[in-house]
Amino acid sequence: MKKWARKKEAINKYQEVLAKDENYVPALNNLAYLYIQGGGSKEAALELAIRAYKLIPKRPEVLDTVGYVMLKSGRKEDARKMLRNAAEQMPDNATVNYHLALAYKENGNKGLAIESLQKALKGGAFKEANDASALLAKLKGR
Repeated sequence: MKKWARKKEAINKYQEVLAKDENYVPALNNLAYLYIQGGGSKEAALELAIRAYKLIPKRPEVLDTVGYVMLKSGRKEDARKMLRNAAEQMPDNATVNYHLALAYKENGNKGLAIESLQKALKGGAFKEANDASALLAKLKGR
């Protein structure tokens, strides 16, 4: 099964779950992430992420998703705050550090972006590792 077909299947399953329980945070959170990756609109992703955040505001996975969705929706400063909070709670999570690096880059803080990318890459393999390596090289001028 192709990667996008599996994502569409996951989107359908999360939508089914939310039809039964509109406040099920894991489904809200994961569906928001899939939407912002192209499975839905930015507006819908932001609404889902914020709903999850309002239900469980201190959960680091939710902070990461809402921050990432905010970043992709142009809310750079809000995204940086959320992602920094997520990274403080999960300092060794490579994906969270990568998302924080993106927020720092978008907010014009190259030094902290490089630092977060190095931390992300030090954490081992993760889905966006190739993107993180490419961004690190670009920011370092290689």
